[in-house]
Amino acid sequence: MKGGSAPSRPCGRTCCGVSRAFPGRWPRGTDTWHSVPAGSPPVDPGVLTPGMPKGTRMTSRFTELAVDCVDPRALARFWCAVLGYEVYEDEDGDFVSIGAPGTGAARAGDAPPSLAFARVPEGKAVKNRLHIDVNPSDREQAAEVERLLALGARHVDVGQGDDVSWVTLADIEGNEFCVLARRVE
Repeated sequence: MKGGSAPSRPCGRTCCGVSRAFPGRWPRGTDTWHSVPAGSPPVDPGVLTPGMPKGTRMTSRFTELAVDCVDPRALARFWCAVLGYEVYEDEDGDFVSIGAPGTGAARAGDAPPSLAFARVPEGKAVKNRLHIDVNPSDREQAAEVERLLALGARHVDVGQGDDVSWVTLADIEGNEFCVLARRVE
């Protein structure tokens, strides 16, 4: 995309997960989602914007991952079971958001990122360019992989090789994710 707004899909969503159909999902004060033109140089996170005092660093916080899918409710149920999340928004099954218990849509403080599932007419066709890594919190990796397989995940080969420490799986719609070895905290 070169400048302008992202092209709209038949479902009313734009390519970046923002929609007129779901209030509150457009950036404040705009009616389009603007993207950085292809080939633009990386932006320094310390760059000031007009009106910001010197010494202020501009940063963003990762709060939500939007996932296009064929069946948002089914995918939300799967990921709720994987992550121990709960549904906090369901727009007639066309858009479903899930998050850590008690966080709701506010995603304030140190809440982990939420997942937002939006219905699109087409299924997944190619390997993900972005994926989720999960760490088992109360069991070893092998036991967690078995639990996830029982939920409907399946093993996938994305060229990871045999001697890696993670296990690559796909969710019920084919989105790849990795189960990392348990981390010691």
